Amino acid sequence: MVLQSQQSPSHWESPRFGLCFHASFWQIVSRAEVLLALVGRHHLVPFLQYLRQWEAYANDTLRSREDVDTDAAVPCPQSLNHGLNAHGIATTSSCPWINSETFDADRIPMVIQHARCLCDGCFDPRDGILQRDLTCSPIEINMDVLRKTETRNGYVRWSPTTERVSVGCACQIELMA
Repeated sequence: MVLQSQQSPSHWESPRFGLCFHASFWQIVSRAEVLLALVGRHHLVPFLQYLRQWEAYANDTLRSREDVDTDAAVPCPQSLNHGLNAHGIATTSSCPWINSETFDADRIPMVIQHARCLCDGCFDPRDGILQRDLTCSPIEINMDVLRKTETRNGYVRWSPTTERVSVGCACQIELMA
């Protein structure tokens, strides 16, 4: 969508593909403001005020994040986790996993959670012992996202694209060739 500078801020014109704004427009309005402004064009000023506060909070939060993957140190559990200590399907599955976040400022949504399998093998649900002849594999889906690209004429374009995202882990039998 292209914002026409000679028209009112609530008027949007739609090109055939993607979202497009002139670079000078980005100096005034952030990415999140533009997306919500598209949704709530009739309430643009309250959205902009709210989003400026939200963006300041989000930027402070993202600045405080470490670049270290804190989930990398989580080991495979000793046994299958059932009972009072169980915290959802990710820990009670025969193939346990954890969710970790990835951040990309040139993608909407900027933060996506990915599942990471904790074990190579799978736990036998009857006795809770790790079976090495079974393999934990990620379950992946295609997720629609918007990806930022800059054009030659000073525009920023948000184009729809697809990313593979792991949402969990499942046990599978290795096939002999």
